[in-house]
Amino acid sequence: MFKSVKKLFTDKNSTIAFDPDRQCFKIDDHAKGQVWMLRILSVTMLFFSLLGYFKSDNLNLFYLVLAIFFTAMLILGFVNNNASATIPLDQIKSVSYRKSTTSATGSIRLNNKRRRVLYHYNLSQFDEQVELFKSHGIEIKEKSSWF
Repeated sequence: MFKSVKKLFTDKNSTIAFDPDRQCFKIDDHAKGQVWMLRILSVTMLFFSLLGYFKSDNLNLFYLVLAIFFTAMLILGFVNNNASATIPLDQIKSVSYRKSTTSATGSIRLNNKRRRVLYHYNLSQFDEQVELFKSHGIEIKEKSSWF
C-alpha cells in the first residue's frame, strides 16, 4: 500500500503519444491518483473545518471561512479537472503552457470547459510534445511565468 501512495508523489513526466487509428492523444502519468488524492484531502479538510466550527464555544468565523473555501475547492476539483488517459482530438480546444527554468506545466483545454494538466521535468521532451500538438492543428498558448 505504501508503494502505491509513494508512487503518487514521485515526479513523473507526462508522456503523450498520438494514436492515428482512434484519433486521440494517449497520456501516461499519475494524474488520476493525484486528482483523487486531492479530492480526499479536500473532503478531510472540509470535515475538520466543519468539526472545528461546530465544536467551538463561540461560532468561530475562521472555521466557517475554511469550510467555504474547501467546499469551493472540492466543487471546482470535480467540475474542472480531467484525469483521463485518452483525449480525442476533436475534444481539444487549445493547449496552454508555462515554462520555468527547471520544469514546465501544460494544460489541455477541452471543449466541455474542463482541463487536463500535464507536468514535465524534462524541458526538451516538453518542446517535442508542444510540436506534436502543433502538428495536429491545435492552438498553442504560452503563458508568462509570472502569473
